[in-house]
Amino acid sequence: MSPTDLEEILYEEPFRPFRVTMASGDQYVVNNQRRAMISGLSMVVGLNDDAEARTGSRLKIISIPNIVMAEQLENGRPPGGRRRRK
Repeated sequence: MSPTDLEEILYEEPFRPFRVTMASGDQYVVNNQRRAMISGLSMVVGLNDDAEARTGSRLKIISIPNIVMAEQLENGRPPGGRRRRK
């Protein structure tokens, strides 16, 4: 995957949440466009346990060449995901 491919997903209007899968098998979900930034061959993602939060509570730097797949999520949630009860 190239930075340009990833930019197309990140900056699509309207934004749709997406998940990236790394060569290691690790997966990261970008729920909010404001939580990700692409610079060169890296993407910085703000991670937060609260999917509705606009900001991340911790950062993860991802090597774009190590991304094997990026897929948009339906309804903004991973398949099989459950909403948290209030």
